[in-house]
This record gives sequence, C-alpha cells and structure tokens, in this order.
Amino acid sequence: MFQMLTGRLPFVADNLAGLAHQILNADPPLPSEFRIDVPAELDIVVRRAIARDQSVRYPTWEHFANDLAAIAAGTPLPKHGVLDTEKFNALKTLDFFRSFGDVELWEVLRFSEWVDFDEGEVLMKEGDAGDHFGILAQGEARVMRKHRLLSQLKTGECVGEMAYLAEQNIRSADVVAAKSARLVRINMKSLERASEICRLNFDRAFLRVLVQRLSQANARIAAGI
Repeated sequence: MFQMLTGRLPFVADNLAGLAHQILNADPPLPSEFRIDVPAELDIVVRRAIARDQSVRYPTWEHFANDLAAIAAGTPLPKHGVLDTEKFNALKTLDFFRSFGDVELWEVLRFSEWVDFDEGEVLMKEGDAGDHFGILAQGEARVMRKHRLLSQLKTGECVGEMAYLAEQNIRSADVVAAKSARLVRINMKSLERASEICRLNFDRAFLRVLVQRLSQANARIAAGI
C-alpha cells in the first residue's frame, strides 16, 4: 500500500544488512512526505498498518478495511485515528511549532510521548536526569526551586529545554502542574534521530524562546522588578 501511494518502499538500502537495520530501528516515513496530496487520515492508517509494535497494528483485515472505507466515504475515523488527528491539530495551534510544516509535525508525533498530569503532580523533578524536554499542549505549570516560585508556564511554552540547549544532565528545578496539564514529552535521543529539517525547526523555536525570555528579563530590569 505504501508503495502504491508513493512509488517507493518505506525503507530503501543498498544491501540487506542496511535494510534490516532500518526495519528494526528506524521509524517508517509517512506517505505524505513523498506525495503531498495524501490526506492526513491516510497517513494515520498506513502508519498503524506498518507499526513495528504488533499490538499497535490492525488486529484484523476487517478493522483495516473499515478505516479505509471511512476515508473513502469522508466519515471520521474510529477513535484510534481521531486521537492522532487531534494531536496533530493541537500542535498546529501552539506557537512553539509555528515554523513547522505538516510533515515535520507528523514526524514530531511519531517520536513524542503525550503525558497527562493532574494538578500538583510533578512533570520534572530537581535532581533527575535531563534526558528529555517538553512543550505544554494544555494547562499550566510552575517552575519551583526549594519551594520558591521561579516562573509560571502556560500552554504552548517549553519546559526542561536546558537539557537540550546546554546539555544539562541534571534538573535544577521542579516543574509542577498548576492545573491539569498535558505535556508533549520529547526524548533527546529520539530528536537526534529526527530529520535535519525537523531538528532545524526545533532550533529556530528555541531561539525564539530565548529571545522572548531575554526581552522579558530586560523589561523587568528596566522596571526595577
């Protein structure tokens, strides 16, 4: 199906060893990365059909056919497909991802983990290993050090980014959910395996964040705060 949609196989290599390595370790691309008119819903179906984790794949041909029939009829996909579409749409609304194209956003969905937190739960703990960062997709969070409030984070803002920017291996503060929150958690090693354009967009986004925070700090200094 992937080859019929794109004219190529999902993995291409010069030899069997290279092909086996890709199949075992690499994330398969989306059809829309090679053919821009492929709809997002079809990306979801193909990705589920060729998922490495067998528990994620379609359990029967009937389930597979039902999703394809839904796309053909223009009706919503069953719940498992809608969730991915909702996540994609959520990313598009966040200022952090404004420079990302659709292909890069789907790529982010492939290697990110979405985690929900109740009010008061710790998103990141001081002293823990800094092997990931996150973007608040929903809710608010407080950055605390020794029970002292350092900053308040709102939906769309990044958290724990110093682990990426400064290769900081140990967290220097707690991040606590101020209300129920949803975090798009991104592991550093996963980002290292992402496409060059995806990593470039993250660098651009973090540069905007740093400039904004520097401007805010200068404004506070000028105001004598």
